[in-house]
Amino acid sequence: MNKVPSKPKTAPSVELWSDGGLAGANPAPAGWAAILKSDSRMRALSGFAGHRTNNYVEVLAVISGLEVLRTRFEVKVFTDSQYVINGIYAIVDYLSRRRPDYLKTNRGLWDRMRVLMLKHNVRAVHVKGHAGVPLNEMADQLAGEAATTKIGSDFYLDEIPEYYLRKQAGVGKRKQKRSKVLV
Repeated sequence: MNKVPSKPKTAPSVELWSDGGLAGANPAPAGWAAILKSDSRMRALSGFAGHRTNNYVEVLAVISGLEVLRTRFEVKVFTDSQYVINGIYAIVDYLSRRRPDYLKTNRGLWDRMRVLMLKHNVRAVHVKGHAGVPLNEMADQLAGEAATTKIGSDFYLDEIPEYYLRKQAGVGKRKQKRSKVLV
């Protein structure tokens, strides 16, 4: 009896909202935050990274979010950091053997990101920072708190807190640009 080949299972999808923040001028005490959102749940993570640059913690936020995913996922990374967007794009080039120079700064972090991108299917979406986008605002606040208090957090949510939704409503009068999917 011939077996009919089964269709490959598609990986589950998750959104990863990330941000990094400093408690002072660059470099300074630094914090990062990653919010993972699936259909049914959200998990928010943040951490203190010591005395670092903003670019360092922006990348660390994405890495930290990807590292908690145990199985393969389709990950859509939302970030207000052009440095992260360009780095993810550079890794795609790197994986296709073009070896870009962009990855020389913070090389250890980009090496970790490259390994995670081999595990997960990662796409990057740029969002405008401080524009009232609820999960971007939440990530920004968590990263800032981690930088200031030097304490991280890890908790689950069933929905976006009302505070961030109200913040979005206050931005409604301004015209928001559509986010671009770059990778």
